[in-house]
Amino acid sequence: MSHKQLDEDALVRSLRLLPTSGHTLFLLSCAERLLPNYAHFVKVSNWGDETRLAEGLSYVWSAVGEGKVPDENAVRRLQSRVEEVAPDTEDFESIYVSSALDATTVVDLALQSLLCPSLDLLFQGSRSALDSVDMYIQEIECMEEAQEDQILAHPLMQNEIRQQLDALELIASWVSGGHAVGDLEEVFRNRPSNLGIQY
Repeated sequence: MSHKQLDEDALVRSLRLLPTSGHTLFLLSCAERLLPNYAHFVKVSNWGDETRLAEGLSYVWSAVGEGKVPDENAVRRLQSRVEEVAPDTEDFESIYVSSALDATTVVDLALQSLLCPSLDLLFQGSRSALDSVDMYIQEIECMEEAQEDQILAHPLMQNEIRQQLDALELIASWVSGGHAVGDLEEVFRNRPSNLGIQY
């Protein structure tokens, strides 16, 4: 049985067809799937503040939706607030700490994309979302990193790959159809965590 993989060359081709706002939307789609992981980490570890991540995402959604030039000072301030609640993986034993760190990373990337959009930011966001799932699978299934085929075949990994590909298609159709960003925000915010955590 063959399993879906993320073709990075195809990803590049798809992303190059999108305007920079589409790039930011892709990062937002990843970040929204990671936010519940961070919130769960806060709940079980009694450390962190998911409202800071949500605040950053809300700013990005508004900036893209309104099509306005972002305030660099406001963006930097939000980035600093997110970075302050990024957990050090060495300080926590929770299996959610890596995904919590990935969540802060992708929110930071989404904010950064407002100022300096680039394909590199998107690849970092895509990889962070995949890494969250990879590390979680290794923890819950007691796997070693070398068991790449089994990790790829895991339902959570297959779902994350599918979610990224579906997000690209949805964003492309949304942009070409001139639909409101607010509607897309609702779609992505209602999608489940990539670890299957309810938020």
